[in-house]
Amino acid sequence: MQGLRLVLLSVVLAGCTSAAASPSVAPTTTATPTATAAPSPSVAVTATAAAPSVPATPAPSVSGSPRASTACLDPNQFGDTAPPIGDALQGIDAALKVPDLVSARQLATNAVMNLRTFAVFASSAQPAAAKLIRSAAADLDKAKAQFPGGLALLAQAEAEWSQGILLAERAGCPA
Repeated sequence: MQGLRLVLLSVVLAGCTSAAASPSVAPTTTATPTATAAPSPSVAVTATAAAPSVPATPAPSVSGSPRASTACLDPNQFGDTAPPIGDALQGIDAALKVPDLVSARQLATNAVMNLRTFAVFASSAQPAAAKLIRSAAADLDKAKAQFPGGLALLAQAEAEWSQGILLAERAGCPA
């Protein structure tokens, strides 16, 4: 067992030494074989002495969403967020025709929340769309307080959502 530890330690040190000598290889911190063996102080000094010769640069972060500087909207996030808003607006119309005011108010509450979330999402790439969508949320919130009335505000919110979503679609990232 002691012999195996020495062999593993030698392999790890050889790997660290060759990685430190090569400028194209970034240092790694995942050396799991050394976790089972307690390194001697001389090993720690050797590993520490080799580290300064290689500049430590953080790895670039990988993200599924675009950076703000790219000025486009991620189509996957767009597709997850927009359809529930349209469905809720249609559901509000249907609930008000029945009339089911409890359902209409619940749908409106959810739609207002989703509209505000979508406006934040769209604001970096399409500020004009975000403004229209925030206005739709405000109008829908006012209409909800007036149900079964407030149909003019509901129609205004639906129109603003339609205009806002068209603008936001133009800012979609290329696939």
